[in-house]
Amino acid sequence: MEGRMAGVSQDAFQSREEWNYVAVEVSLFGGLVLQMIVLPCLCYAGTVRMYIAIAVDLLVILRLVIARILRERNRGWIFYAMLPYLIIPIIFLVEHFWGPH
Repeated sequence: MEGRMAGVSQDAFQSREEWNYVAVEVSLFGGLVLQMIVLPCLCYAGTVRMYIAIAVDLLVILRLVIARILRERNRGWIFYAMLPYLIIPIIFLVEHFWGPH
């Protein structure tokens, strides 16, 4: 009986260590909505911003699929949950420092 209980608690511990896919998916959706509100404008710069943001979103989706296939158990999902929100200020900083003045 004790061996069975150890197996159950070990399985519960391992499932907690898996990626939090729901958190990443919700974050990705919220980031995409925010990107659609903040980044577009009726100019070439707005188009480039959205292309960069969508490329990052696709990277997050690809990484999510790979993590699911490999059943990863690390905390890397936290970075990918934040990435859709981090890309917006990064785009504006890059435009500020390297854009036309």
